Amino acid sequence: MKRLKIIIISFFLCSSSVFAETYEERKERHFQITQFVLNTIEELFDNSIDDEKKDIVSKKISCNYLRQLKNIKDLEFDKLYELEKRDPEVDATNVLALAICLGDTTSLYKFLNYVDDINDKKYWVWGYRQLYTMAHLILDPQYPIVTHEISLKTRLHIMDMLIQKGLDFDIIPATEIYRNPALAAGDPSGHEICAPFIEENTNLIYRNIADELRVRALLAGANPIVCGSSFSGIPIVSRPYENDKYQHNKPLIVTSQAYGWLKYLQLMNKQIEENLTNPFFKLALHPKLEKVIKE
Repeated sequence: MKRLKIIIISFFLCSSSVFAETYEERKERHFQITQFVLNTIEELFDNSIDDEKKDIVSKKISCNYLRQLKNIKDLEFDKLYELEKRDPEVDATNVLALAICLGDTTSLYKFLNYVDDINDKKYWVWGYRQLYTMAHLILDPQYPIVTHEISLKTRLHIMDMLIQKGLDFDIIPATEIYRNPALAAGDPSGHEICAPFIEENTNLIYRNIADELRVRALLAGANPIVCGSSFSGIPIVSRPYENDKYQHNKPLIVTSQAYGWLKYLQLMNKQIEENLTNPFFKLALHPKLEKVIKE
């Protein structure tokens, strides 16, 4: 409860300072400032020795300070690393997160060369009411900062880069508010990523990019039935009620919804095998999915 109050107060303070802005103006300001900060840190990174580069990649950045900045000229570099004393965990982001949110694959590639364990706690950042691993962040890259739209192709490319580093999709950091797996992909906040595209009949509709990202995660071995505090997983099988003495020993049954997912997975895997030249990326389905496909 205490942490929730801190988040609400921080949000109010940040919002009130830029109250006159429209959403689009605020988004553009965030983009310009975040891009400038990323470029500045990258320049420092390029001129550092290897040990210093590792520290730069893992060093925590104040997300609240970035949000409150109105102009690039007001940036004080030292304050960039001063986290909120009341609860620094809630204020923390890092340069990996900035590159992911901006869709900057070139910078991210540089930084990842100095990451030993992509799942290490030192790379976790604050997301939607909980800590985010890098897996959470690539599936819900609206946090810590909403910027401009990134193409699905770029998001999938970034995910593949992280998968090559051994990304674990099933880690759930323990926090006092939400405890959801990466596959939640923005569902708890009600802001799953969508993007406009034109149908054949020229109607402009929105496709759920979050589902596309989930599929790639499932292909990389994410457990579809891992649930969280406000996410119920991706239903693959239906299990009889535990308290039903006549039913609980029956075998698991594949749900009708799961068939749609599995067909999509098989289609995506075929596309990956045909079009993806990266030899690392092979089908690595979680055993529950693999078993259903074989059956």
